[in-house]
Amino acid sequence: MVFDIISLASKLHDREYYSELFERYADLLSSSGLRVTPPFTSPDEAPEPSKEGVVILLLTGGTSRLAFSLASKTGSAVLIAHASHNSLPSALSAKARLEATGRNVIVEYADHPEELDASRISRYLRAFKAASALQGLKVAYLDSDEQHGQASLFYGKLGMVVEPVSTNTIREAFGHVLSSGEALRMIPERLKEHPMDGLERAAAVYLALKDVMDEGGYTYGIIDCFRFLDSYRVTPCLAISLLNSEGYVVACEADLYSLLIMHASIKIMGVPGWIANPATIRDEKLILAHCTAPMKLAQTVSLMPHFETGLPLAISASLRRGMYTMTRVGLKLDRLAATRVVVEASGFLSSGMCRTQAEIKLVDTSVQGFLDRSLGNHHVLIPGDIRRELRAFAGSLDMRYEEY
Repeated sequence: MVFDIISLASKLHDREYYSELFERYADLLSSSGLRVTPPFTSPDEAPEPSKEGVVILLLTGGTSRLAFSLASKTGSAVLIAHASHNSLPSALSAKARLEATGRNVIVEYADHPEELDASRISRYLRAFKAASALQGLKVAYLDSDEQHGQASLFYGKLGMVVEPVSTNTIREAFGHVLSSGEALRMIPERLKEHPMDGLERAAAVYLALKDVMDEGGYTYGIIDCFRFLDSYRVTPCLAISLLNSEGYVVACEADLYSLLIMHASIKIMGVPGWIANPATIRDEKLILAHCTAPMKLAQTVSLMPHFETGLPLAISASLRRGMYTMTRVGLKLDRLAATRVVVEASGFLSSGMCRTQAEIKLVDTSVQGFLDRSLGNHHVLIPGDIRRELRAFAGSLDMRYEEY
């Protein structure tokens, strides 16, 4: 049997000392579909953890060496501790030793088993699996006859395989969809409520890219938007929005860095992320803007001309108000930074920016603090506070986790 969580106890204690506690944890975790091992008192008895990460339940004190021995084989560790049997002291001791060797460690503490957030434990495990899934992951570089400039970096560090899909392949698929007359019939009904010039061509781009990705066995893709719209005189904004709402992961501006975070979002949380530019600052709030917000994140949607070119068409979406995580990775794939933000307003707030805009309040830092520590332009906005999950993901990829 494959286990999700390894439980540890000290040889100094009889099983009766912690058996009732273990059963309570096992009941809680199994109700969330998680499997926990019987308690081990030696690392030789315990199953081998995955190299990406491990979740360890410290039932008693005297387990820090056991936990260290297991977790030192991984990039990221989650240590579950509780209020009795010196569990927490052992967890903190193991954490210090692991962090001294460069591991990323999260301590999940709850006084009693019933107070543990099992859903968060599930998300940690999904973060480890998301990191593992990058090895050999195929990414279509859509509408390109040349290899991507960062392809070797992403392959060397993460195992991702970027494959150019030629301009002729995309153009033929686009022409076929247009001539079929099926493009408008295949888009969501709520978009047909906003007819505008170019909608049929934009819908044809969506179907063409989807067909090409399906035929090539791709669920991940990137596309150089500005090169595409210059050639086709229509943007891929609608296509990217729809594809990301249907389980594909597609990044505009051929941005592999944002694609990596979007992968984490869909794998950990089951929702797409939104790539956005921090476009301007207003009254100590950031205004994010971009034209490819996934329909799945939108409360309302309208279609507008593209900001920079006036070509058809861009997505203007309003997002749900509330807490989000804003995050990105560093250019060397050595760091991942995240911070909590609150979306206070969104939609088409100004004519001088990309068409989906969000006014956000930074929760954990000032605007100047963000500017001082920002890892770059594009950030990905993900619903909810998932900083700890992203920390686990980063550790699994040997990235340093930071908070703005």
